Formats: sequence, structure tokens, C-alpha cells
Amino acid sequence: MHYEYEQTMIPNMMNGEWHTWAPRLVLCYLLFIGLERCEAQNLVPNPSFEQYDVCPQTIGFQPGGKPLHWEKWLWSPEYFNSCAGVLNDVDTVLDVPLNGFGFQYAFDGEGYVGTATYQDNYREYIGCELLTPLVVGEKYHLSFRANVATGGNYWNPKLASNILGLLFTMASNVWSGLSGPAFPFRNYAHLRSEPILADTVVWVEVSGNFMADSAYRYLAIGNFFEDALTDTMGLQGFSTYAPITSLMRYA
Repeated sequence: MHYEYEQTMIPNMMNGEWHTWAPRLVLCYLLFIGLERCEAQNLVPNPSFEQYDVCPQTIGFQPGGKPLHWEKWLWSPEYFNSCAGVLNDVDTVLDVPLNGFGFQYAFDGEGYVGTATYQDNYREYIGCELLTPLVVGEKYHLSFRANVATGGNYWNPKLASNILGLLFTMASNVWSGLSGPAFPFRNYAHLRSEPILADTVVWVEVSGNFMADSAYRYLAIGNFFEDALTDTMGLQGFSTYAPITSLMRYA
């Protein structure tokens, strides 16, 4: 299935430069990864994206615009936090609950993260190093929450999608600026949402158990499947032709 779209350009909040934005699905996460028999042990650092060095002042997960312990692993995800509302020029784009991509309060605390999950095989990923590597043969419980974002004051998302999830890796894939190593489609995830996540209000929990087959050190978040393997649906009241085709939140 193919959807046409227009490109949208906005100014960089720090230096006045213009960037072209591809359609995106914004995701907001509240993550838990721990041994099934010891659920209090969360192996994900900063799991609700509350901790930061600097309140987000720039788009694209750049320094000064990302939560602690998290990096962009492909292209240009976003970090949203209510603290941005007190900063000039960025509040309407990066603020919580209202920002450039949608209106939603964080499920926990004041922040969340967004990534593109569907459009002509364009994806955005974020990743982190786990607090401790997974232990081969141990069973872990995985969970995150998500909902689709609409009602933004700059972009107008049109689609929701499925198979958003978590992927463990042995190596990092950190990008610097707007460049970095490739991250080919795996067409696999250790946890994924089978139904299309189309709820615009409720934070939907996606959870499951996983038996570690390697001593994974890193975690990535996003849609790791090609467009041909991803299902989408148009959001009620919106056409499928728009500058931004889809927007999804994780918490």
C-alpha cells in the first residue's frame, strides 16, 4: 500500500536553518525489562524519559534535545517535555501536552519520545545500553505503552500502524548529527504490537516474555519491519494525503 505525501519544512530552533521532515509516527515510551521472577529490577535506564541534561531546545534528538542515556540510532527522532513550554520558540513544537505532532499528556511524568514508524521504508530508531547485559537462558518480561498522536499544531498525522516494538542488539548504532551507520530492516523484533495501535487517547500496553538467546547489551525501539510487512489504517477524520502520514506515542 502506498501513500503520497508532501514534504514539510520547519526552521531549526537553534540556528534558523531549515530541515525537510518526512512523515512520521511519534512514539512515547514507558519501558520495563526485567527478569520474570524479579519484576522490580528494571534493566532500562531512564525508562520514562524524565531525566535530561538540558530541557529540549532543538529538534532531531541533538545535544540539548534528548533524554539521558538515550541516543538516536537512525535519522531524527524527537524528545518532548513539558519544560519546553517555558522556552521561547520551541514550546509549540516540543512541549507536552501540545506539540508539533499531537496533543497528549505523558503516561508517567512530563516527557516522551517520538519516532517515524512508517513511510516508504523510512524509519527512525532510538536506542540505549542496558544497565546490565541479558543473561543467556533467563526469561525476561518486556513492556511498553503507546498510542497514536493527532491534533498537533504544526504537522497533521494521517495513519496508525502496527508491529512497533523492542529489539535487542549486541552493538550500538548511535548517530552523530544527521549521519551514522545503516540499520537494515530485521523484519523481526523481540517484542512487537500485532494489532494496529490506533487509540488516540489511551496508552496501550504491549507486553510479553522473552528467553534471552544472547547476552544482549543494547535495546532499540521502533518498527523494524519493511512497509510490505506493516499494516496501517487511516485516522478517523483525516485523509491519507498529508505532510505527515502517521504519528504514534509511546509511554
